[in-house]
Amino acid sequence: MTSKHVLLRFFVSAAISVLALLQSQRAYAQNAIEEARLDTQTNGSQTVNVKEYGAVGDGATNDTAAFIKALAACAVKGGTCLVPEGTYLISASGISTG
Repeated sequence: MTSKHVLLRFFVSAAISVLALLQSQRAYAQNAIEEARLDTQTNGSQTVNVKEYGAVGDGATNDTAAFIKALAACAVKGGTCLVPEGTYLISASGISTG
């Protein structure tokens, strides 16, 4: 085998490896966002809608601040935090678990 053939074989193998990697990354990205389905629980009488606190739910707008405000309102008197159908972008760095 000439050095030209060895080089060609190397590049073909590398190209196949890269294509396989890209395909697996595409499959992962398609499954990265999953719908949340939670049981509804109510604690208190008020219902707080995240959209009333500025959430958009379009998948592009950062809705973190609206969720923080809505959850804080529920924490005061208890109640239900209503999240209408949509795709909400929430930054984990903006949510406190304490």
